Amino acid sequence: ATLPAQTEVDDPLMSPVTFVLAGTRLITVRYHEPKAFKTFPQRAEKVATGCTSGDTILIGLLEAIVDRLADILERAGRDIEAISRDIFEARSTKVSKRNRDFQELLKAIGRKEDIASSI
Repeated sequence: ATLPAQTEVDDPLMSPVTFVLAGTRLITVRYHEPKAFKTFPQRAEKVATGCTSGDTILIGLLEAIVDRLADILERAGRDIEAISRDIFEARSTKVSKRNRDFQELLKAIGRKEDIASSI
């Protein structure tokens, strides 16, 4: 799976993660640490997930990943809505400044689209 990391910045890192079930153990091969991997241990302690085998850990980790991806998409959607409001509510009288503003808004939309399409 390709998972994002560092999603708080404009250019998040997208990198592959491989899951290997070997007997009762779960092994992940990755070169970055998505937030779901950081927060999963605390989440597993709070909820009785029954992390007794690689299978149950994988299911819990996949649930955490899906929740995190949903949060990222929701935030991107809110950001795009805010950008859209800025575009359609712009009442600038200076054409050159307004064009510069729209260029920045288009760049921001492009960055959000990159995030959303990567997921």
